[in-house]
Amino acid sequence: MIMKPNTTYAMHRDFERRWHLPIDAPRNSFLYFRTNESHVLTDDVLESSHGVGFHIPANGYIYETDNSLWHTAVYTDTEQTNEYDRVHLLFDEVIA
Repeated sequence: MIMKPNTTYAMHRDFERRWHLPIDAPRNSFLYFRTNESHVLTDDVLESSHGVGFHIPANGYIYETDNSLWHTAVYTDTEQTNEYDRVHLLFDEVIA
């Protein structure tokens, strides 16, 4: 999944478990979940009155997300200094 700078996806839900392997993860890129449905706590938390967002670093780890909750991805490049794409390799659970 490739995301350009200054992009936001529509709020949505998916119906499978998902894992993210960040390849390129600019510091101003976040996954955002509604707080009334999720209690996400990490060192890189961005809170608002509507939800919580967190940055997934490109550190070689795979991160599981609960995409059955309402969520979006946000990538704001406020300083215009690191205009490179956010790239995540995604793995979805398949139930046969």
